[in-house]
Amino acid sequence: MNKIIYIKTLTRPSLTIENTRITPQSKLFTVERPSFQIIWHRPTGVLIEEENRTKVVPIWDVT
Repeated sequence: MNKIIYIKTLTRPSLTIENTRITPQSKLFTVERPSFQIIWHRPTGVLIEEENRTKVVPIWDVT
C-alpha cells in the first residue's frame, strides 16, 4: 500500500548576523491521491545559534 500522507520538517538557508546564526524551520503536510493533492506549508519556529547556545523560538499558529 502506498503512503498518501506525508509530514516533513524543513529548514531554509541560514542568515548570519555578527555572531548569531538564524535558521527558519517549517512543517510540510502533504496528502496525495491520484485525482488531487493537498499541500499545507507553515512556519513552525526559528533556530537561533549564538556562540555556545542554541534555542528554538516557536512560531504559534493562532488560526
